[in-house]
Amino acid sequence: MATATAPTRTATRSAVSVTPRAVLLGLALAAANTYWVTVAEVRWGVSDGSCLPLFITPIFILTVLTALNLALRRVSARRALSQVELLTVYIVVVISETLAGHDFVQNLFGTIGHAYWFATVENGWAELLHPHIPQWLVLGDMTALEAFYEGGASFTRPWLLGPFLVPLAAWGAVLVALIGAMLCLNTLLQKHWTEHEKLAYPMVVLPLEMTSTASGARDEGPTFFADWLIWAGVAIGLSVTLVNGIHELVPAFPEIPFIKLQRPYFSGYPWRGLYRFYYGLYPFAVALAFFIPSDLSFSCWFFFLVGQAQMVLSELIGMREAPPNGFPYLAHQASGAWLALAVGALLTTRGHLAHVWRLIWRQGDSINKPARGIGQKSMTAIFL
Repeated sequence: MATATAPTRTATRSAVSVTPRAVLLGLALAAANTYWVTVAEVRWGVSDGSCLPLFITPIFILTVLTALNLALRRVSARRALSQVELLTVYIVVVISETLAGHDFVQNLFGTIGHAYWFATVENGWAELLHPHIPQWLVLGDMTALEAFYEGGASFTRPWLLGPFLVPLAAWGAVLVALIGAMLCLNTLLQKHWTEHEKLAYPMVVLPLEMTSTASGARDEGPTFFADWLIWAGVAIGLSVTLVNGIHELVPAFPEIPFIKLQRPYFSGYPWRGLYRFYYGLYPFAVALAFFIPSDLSFSCWFFFLVGQAQMVLSELIGMREAPPNGFPYLAHQASGAWLALAVGALLTTRGHLAHVWRLIWRQGDSINKPARGIGQKSMTAIFL
């Protein structure tokens, strides 16, 4: 009896746990995705897919991987990836794009060598700044900097790659500490957010649905890829993108309007005060709006109109300055809004955080022996 059930238990365990092959596959695809995003956004400047709430390239990679996994299941179900493995690969790729995406590590490469490459006799940076900059945080090798800024060199050459290693390792340690602290904080708040506040996570709906089909986790009802509504949506989005893409290359070809950001031109007073008043109809944005709470959706467009009303009013009374840092200080208001959200989140979770704080000082409490993962006492210690 034990011999008959052992393979089943092993298969069950592998289906609900992270496996080495999933991690290795995720790291390999993360490297490819990082190169893809960097070339597209930094070198070519043709896409800002990492600015969208749902990253484009990880979804594409997951789609291809899901299709291949469906084919593999027909040949050998034992070798096919489980839903947990597919999600592991997706999470690794998404985290890699979070770091490699817009305005994060992309900017770090330009920052670590900026003070040395752009130092001139006129600005005096060599005397004013260089003595106060820790050398292990920046890149001061002019040969490597010339190859980086001027191009035409291969990064595989040791004398060009070597000078990058120490500053990248130092900043990498900072990023690892930052990510670790955020993961610990998420673990401490996960139970309160999911079970008490019932927060919605619309970003996880699509990958969950896709992987439940590919892994065989769903046995009843129409599967994700067999649902005609899914393919109807794909056909509509693909058709619009194809038509408008041809129009960009051949202007004489007709286009489908309103599916891109457009800015109406207001020259009359005081409507000329409108700032970045764009409008457009993006199918994916409309779809995502159905997944978020209605009060959050309301806040998005309501406070956008409030900001525009402030710009028009400031133009009307003659106090409008260069936005967003001038009056009425939209950038400062946005920073204040983020701080208010942080304070509000702390206030709504203060009872839970106080409960966790009391429990972590109790010896032998169940909070230190969770059913899965690391205990909250350990998470608190790592976070601090």
